Amino acid sequence: MQPRISDAPTIDLRRTPRDLTAAQLDDLNLARADLSGINAVSARFRRVDLRQADLRESRLLRAQLTEVDLRGADLSAADVRDARLVGCDLRGARLVAIDLRGTRVVGCTLAGAQLTGADLSAALLVDVDLRGADLSGARVTDVVGDVRWNAATTWPEGVRPG
Repeated sequence: MQPRISDAPTIDLRRTPRDLTAAQLDDLNLARADLSGINAVSARFRRVDLRQADLRESRLLRAQLTEVDLRGADLSAADVRDARLVGCDLRGARLVAIDLRGTRVVGCTLAGAQLTGADLSAALLVDVDLRGADLSGARVTDVVGDVRWNAATTWPEGVRPG
């Protein structure tokens, strides 16, 4: 039986290192944690609860996030280049000016997420829910994707999906 996120242990943030380079984090509860500016280059997050966490200006280059709950999290100005996000929930997340260049996003929901000024250049989006997301001012050059969107989705100027 797989553990549920609600059963996951909670980390004592007074002892959480700011450098998680290449760390493996599984089945943890970090909801509402202040992880701003954390260095998690090449780290692996699996079934981690990061709801409403503060990850502003974090470094998640080449990180792998699998089934991570990021609902309402703030990843503004985070560097998430060349990362892999699989089965993640980013509903209502604040992703302002996030750097997602070259990132693979598969089976994730970003419904209602704020991606204003984000850089998604050369990103791969497969089965991604962007309904109600705000991508105004985002860079979407060379994005390859399979996305769901609706009338509430705000696209960058001059971009209209077909």
